[in-house]
Order: sequence, then structure tokens, then C-alpha cells
Amino acid sequence: MTSNDPILLNCPACGAPLDYDGIHPAVRCKFCGNISVVPAAVNARSGAPGFAFDEISQMANGDQLTAAIARYASFFGVDADEAKEAVNAIAAGRVVAPSVPGKHSPEELTQVMRQVQHLLESGNKLEAIKVYRQNFDVSLDKAKEALNQISSASMFQTDSTYVEPPPVPPANRGRKVGLLLAAMFSLIVIGVLMFLLFKGVASHYYPSQTDLLIPSTSAAGPQIAGDFYDANGDIYFVGLVDAGTRKLLWKTDALEKGSVTLVSGTDLIYTANGANLKAYHAADGSLAWQTEMKDSLSYGKSAMLVTAGRVIVDTADQSISAYDAESGELVWSRHLAYNDSTLRLMGNSLVEFDYPEGTFDEALFFIDPVSGSQQRSIAPTCNANDDTLNLSSDDGLLYDETSDRLVLVYADGCVQGIDLGTGEVAWTGTSQNRFDFSFDGLQSLLTKSALYFGSDNDLVAVDLAAGKTKVLINNADYSLLPLAQNGDTLIVRAKRTLGTTRFELWGVNITSGALSWQMNLPGAEPLDPPDEMAGLIDKTDLGWTWHMSSAGFVLLTFSGEPNRLTLETFNPADGTSLGKTTINLSRVSGDFYSIPSIFGSQGDSLYMNVDGNLCSVDLASGKLSVIY
Repeated sequence: MTSNDPILLNCPACGAPLDYDGIHPAVRCKFCGNISVVPAAVNARSGAPGFAFDEISQMANGDQLTAAIARYASFFGVDADEAKEAVNAIAAGRVVAPSVPGKHSPEELTQVMRQVQHLLESGNKLEAIKVYRQNFDVSLDKAKEALNQISSASMFQTDSTYVEPPPVPPANRGRKVGLLLAAMFSLIVIGVLMFLLFKGVASHYYPSQTDLLIPSTSAAGPQIAGDFYDANGDIYFVGLVDAGTRKLLWKTDALEKGSVTLVSGTDLIYTANGANLKAYHAADGSLAWQTEMKDSLSYGKSAMLVTAGRVIVDTADQSISAYDAESGELVWSRHLAYNDSTLRLMGNSLVEFDYPEGTFDEALFFIDPVSGSQQRSIAPTCNANDDTLNLSSDDGLLYDETSDRLVLVYADGCVQGIDLGTGEVAWTGTSQNRFDFSFDGLQSLLTKSALYFGSDNDLVAVDLAAGKTKVLINNADYSLLPLAQNGDTLIVRAKRTLGTTRFELWGVNITSGALSWQMNLPGAEPLDPPDEMAGLIDKTDLGWTWHMSSAGFVLLTFSGEPNRLTLETFNPADGTSLGKTTINLSRVSGDFYSIPSIFGSQGDSLYMNVDGNLCSVDLASGKLSVIY
């Protein structure tokens, strides 16, 4: 590569050309949504050419993520969230290496990626794989991985510059008359009737992965709101499907292309699409009101909620705004000095990390969700191991509804119970070891009496009445994640970190920490975070998830070639199998399919999106129903 060669920067995750501005080191791919980092920009902007990127990279890959994030933030003057995204990208290996364009120009590759997106949206994965491999010259596994990244992107940005080619007209077969026409008509009628029988409604609409289950107390069952793609019209819309009748009850007008967030109220369904906030009547889908937010929603875990007659949104401009749920009028808005990007409704308060005016010491702010007024702010500290620990947004924050307390888990080895009404510390528990959860955040299980969370090779238990903290189990070869409690047994997901990675399920006694049973899950990866599966489901790549039912602990395993869902129920007390059911996924074609998403449950029924099919599975009977 010479200095006169044109430079091409491609996304390490999906291969698409990146829209790099030549300044900012972190670049978000417009096709797969992943953040990547350009090393040269890191070095140039830090003022320490040749050293800055290596320094941050060594920290990120050497168990010093917090230090790496702090260093990155100080170099570029960005907030902790932006720095964390960039450092996580470096740790994950998403580093952009410049290259010389090959047989396709960046413009041509961009057009190819739009075509691939369009094929994926239309449900034509096989053709998408084919087009991708023809233009990027990669293996089948690499193509599957890239397309899964595109399919699961948080923002699906297509535009009108790609035009689907017209269908090839059928060959001229001459004139058909008489009985042939009658036979063809009969076949069409039979085909339509069969389709209506098995599908419930004849349509060309494809549900995306944005699905919202609206539970029901009636015998008719719940309803499912989601955004759909109309392949014929090349438009997106929000629709409501009745799970009982399996019919699309209504559909909205076309939406802007891009991500859609859905939440439901008493009789309205609210959508955020770009900066557009709309409310639709749940009864018929008619538009109740619409307004324009200050910005699009932030990328936080929870950026939109409905409570106390307010629709509250956290937008990308670091603002929290509340709109009247019935009229859409702006009631209050509050700008944050810190980009928290997560709405937490705890008791009767919104609780946010922010900086008090004129300082850089983080505090917790309590906000009245109805009026937007500040109820109080606190900046708790903890004395642990001869050191004073200050509050940080990297700390874990939970709400204990039983005692109406906040539970604050400091990353440096302290746990506090804070009374929500007074803001006073009710108890403090300390650990000799630092808690290690900065990369994935606090992964925990909160019960009525205890908090359990994973900290590297430790499983930590906290008594919520007194704050007594102890390591329930330690294993140097595994990282541990609590899933559920059943009686005296804690069900734990164990990831082996020594040698070849594999996942296991353990039954752990909540008092002694003794291991009562153990189950290996060879060749299967979890569908749930952290370490959630990437790629596609096929013959060798299996995905699993779990759910507690009235019969016991149910393990759901998705496999390909043949495409199947296996349900196995276990006794949580001793891990013995209570029965196994294998379900053929007959609606899923091909040798592989996209990773299913579970979007809700009601009773023993679990609702999921399997390769563009809205389904429910009865965990007690093992019966799978295709809803839409």
C-alpha cells in the first residue's frame, strides 16, 4: 500500500464501508450498528502518536477496563458511556485496519449491503447469504456471522437508493383454455384456503424483532404489538396481533425506516421512531396524538416508559422529557450533565446518575415522574478496606420493593441498602475483594430476602435485612451468573473460562453453597446476555434459554438441520429430568435460521419470534403454536 493508494475502512463486524469523518476514533456502522475504533485517530487526537492506542488496548485486554475507560475519556473529553463503548469495542477486537479497495468500490459495496438488508427484511436469508458471499469472498460461517450482526442491529437504516429488481416474468407456455383454466382456479382457491387455515391470515407482512406482549386476564389470551415489514410496499408499520384468533387486528400508516420502540399504557400503545413519538388507540389502531421529541431515544437499556399518566423518554441529547399520556403535550423536561441513558422507576421516583451543578462528583437524583421536580439528591459513600468509596455510574443500582430500598453495589467491594423515603443508608456490607462486573454491568438476582450476583469467579450473596455479605461459592475455572431460586436451591449459569468455553447449569444450596447437581450444555450457547449467542442457529451452533414453569425448570434448546426446538423439564431441587419434548419447526426453512428472541410470558406460555414467525409454546404440554 503506497501513500497514493485510496484508503478503505470497513466494519470489522460485517465488512461494510464505514462513514468515517477522519476525526472521531469511534465509528458506528450504519448497517450492523456495531462501534469500531480507528487506531490512527486515537493516537492523533490523544496528542501521543503511536502510544495512546497501544496503552488503552493493553489496559482493555488486561483486566483494566475501568482504567482504560477513564484514560480514553480523559484523552478525548467524552462521557463515560461513550468511552465505555469505544473501549469495549477495542476489547472485542473491533479495530479498523485500513485497506485498498478491491474489485468493488465503497459505493458499490454500500449498495450491496443495502440489497442484503432488503433481502433479510423480506425473510430471504439464503439469497442474502448468497449475495454477501459473492461480493465479500468469505466463508459460509463468516457470512452467517456478519448477517446475524446486520439482522440484530439496534437501528436498521435502509433508504430508497436501493431498488428491488422486478421479478423475472414466467416463460411463455402458450395458451391455456377450458379445463386447464378451471383446474388452475381450483388450485388457487384451495391454496388460499389452506394458507388461511394454517396461517390465520393471508399476508406478506414480516414481524421484526421488536415485539411487545400485552398480557390479558381474559380467556382470549394476550395481544402482541410489533413493527412489521411490508415486502410489497417496502414500508414499515406498527401492528397489533391477537394471539387467540391469530389475526392482525390493525396496522398503522407507514413509519420512518429505523428502529422502533414500543410501550403500552391502559388503552394506548406508544411508539418512538426516530424523533417521532406517537400514541395509537389499542382498540382500533387510530392515531391518538403525535409529537416530536427533542432527539431520538438514547441507546440505554430502558429509554422509554409509561407511569402515572406520563410517557417519559430519555433522548440522545442527554435530556429526560415527560409527555401527557392522553394528549401528548410536553409536561416537563430536564437536561442531564451526565449521559445516564437509562430510566429507572424505583418506588415513586425516577432515579438517575448525574453531576450536581458545578461539580464532577456523581450523585443519585430522585425525580418526581409527574411534575419533574427534584425530590432530593444524595452522594453516598462507603468505608471499605480502609478506603472511602465514592459513587460511580459503573456501580450497580437495584430496587428492593419489599423494603422500599435502593440496593447499591459499589464496584470496589461494598453493598448498601438506602431507604428510598429518606435517602439514608439503612445498612452496609463490605467484602475483602473488589467486585468485578464492569464489562457487562451488574448481573444479579434479587429475591425477597437476598441479592445474588456474579463477580468474576465468585457468586456473592447479600442478606437484604442486615446487609451481611458473603461469597456463596468460588470456582477459579468458571464465571457465575444466578438465574432463579426455587426453595433452597439457587440455579446458576456457569461459564467455563479455563480452556474451551462451555456453559453449564448448577444447583447450589443457598445456605451452604454446596453444589447439589450439575448439567453440561455441550455445543450450545445462551440466547440471554451476557455472552449471548451471535451468528445463526444451524447443525453445529445451538442456542438455549430457560424459563421457570409450574412443572419445574424448563430448558429450551434451538437446533438446525433439522430445525427443532427441544423442551426438557427438570426438578430444580435435584436436577433430574421430568420429561423431554422435541418440536419440529416446520415453518422455518433452510439449513439455518436467525437467533430466536423471547419477548414475553403469561402463565406457562412463552412467546417468541422464531425466524420471523410469532409463536407461543406451552411449557406444560410442549405444544408450539404459530400465531403469525
